[in-house]
Amino acid sequence: MEVPCGHGAIDNLFVTPNGGIALVETKLWRNPEARRSVVAQALDYAAAIARMDYGQFEAAVLAGLPNPGAGRPRALYDLLAEEPEALEEPRFIDAVAHNLKTGRFLVIAAGDGIRAETETLAGLLQSHAGARFTFALVSLELFRTATDQILAVPRTLARTVLIERGVVRIVDPRIEIESAPAATATAPRTSMTEELFMEALAARSPALPGHLRAFLTRLTSLGVEPEWRASLNLKWYGENLAVNLGYIRKEGFLSTDATSYTARSARDAAVRYQQRLADLVGGRVVQRSEVNGPYLTTRDGRSNVRLEALLPEHAEAWEAAVAEFIEALQQAPAIADAD
Repeated sequence: MEVPCGHGAIDNLFVTPNGGIALVETKLWRNPEARRSVVAQALDYAAAIARMDYGQFEAAVLAGLPNPGAGRPRALYDLLAEEPEALEEPRFIDAVAHNLKTGRFLVIAAGDGIRAETETLAGLLQSHAGARFTFALVSLELFRTATDQILAVPRTLARTVLIERGVVRIVDPRIEIESAPAATATAPRTSMTEELFMEALAARSPALPGHLRAFLTRLTSLGVEPEWRASLNLKWYGENLAVNLGYIRKEGFLSTDATSYTARSARDAAVRYQQRLADLVGGRVVQRSEVNGPYLTTRDGRSNVRLEALLPEHAEAWEAAVAEFIEALQQAPAIADAD
């Protein structure tokens, strides 16, 4: 839907059931002027949205809805209330209000014929104080089928990263705006998914995100990569192999029910790895199914282990268990040829 704001009308605005906000601007990228103006326009729209409170944002969304009439929703939440993942209305309002206040949302510029050189446009965003959002460039490749239908295939050209908020300092009687410092080559970039995950984790234990980040740094030397999705997957990639060393849910639970399955012919090593973790936390390794294999639980044999049971106290021992598991994976001769 097209949503009016102070700087014009946003082409497409999306709100997720958990209060996330996304803006999508569509451009004809073969037009050089569009390539030059897209960043400025995205900044204008993002800044306009960020200045709204929840009531103003809700009014703008409702004003952009088609088919006004008796069936028109009276509140923004009415559009999402039936979604399976929808928050309760008070929490939804709080989440949207927080994202508006912090200027945190996803901005996508999409169009046909987008050129690789436009990736450099994203660098201009870093100098804009007040913008703290994820920016993505998406190319829509258009094809015509034998039945004369048009097939649009989206392709993400620029990998999305979090654009850090600039710093605005009031030094009486002057106002100074500082750009966010440029990231170093070794500094990890933070995605919006990672930030939201860490926020949810901090709601349970404020110190836990710091402990987790420190542990992820330890695992880097072992070749373990964090995969940020709805959960944080700890992945190790070998030849023709992607092993899940466990996934951490934003509620703070560690699950290893995919570890034995993804280890393929090295399942014995996967069981030993999980048993070492069980020994650290006083848990158990139980058989879930013949397909997935054993997985780690607490002493009751049913519940997943809390991340706090391992971090920070057992970070070094967990790292050692990961190293031993990876060594066993590398030495398993049948893995490279496994289907």
